[in-house]
Amino acid sequence: GTRNSGDILLYDVRQKDCIISFQSHRQEVCGLKWCPNGRYLASGSNDNTVCVWDFHQWYSTSGTAGSFSSLLPPADGGVIKSNTPTKPLWHFKDHKAAVKAVAWCPWEGSKVLATGGGHSDGYLRFW
Repeated sequence: GTRNSGDILLYDVRQKDCIISFQSHRQEVCGLKWCPNGRYLASGSNDNTVCVWDFHQWYSTSGTAGSFSSLLPPADGGVIKSNTPTKPLWHFKDHKAAVKAVAWCPWEGSKVLATGGGHSDGYLRFW
């Protein structure tokens, strides 16, 4: 994320410029984590929310490359369909403070997400 915004910026280490940028939260993004299979990106924020983004919304294993065709996390020859996700797949609002920790269960793939709220919240939540 970027300082004082809810933006998520994705970079390809082979390029100097940001390849995908999108508004994700109303305040700073505190945590990001890709699920083990590379399909979902979870984000936690100072706005007390968790968003899960479906990378397949803007990624395709067939079709024509969009403007950011070099971003290919899965090694399946896919291409970018769009450079702007429309909305999160899930938007969780149960934390009472900033969501500082985000982790996917390593043996459940994309089925279980754990999030931790800040000191004021004190909860670990499973989705």
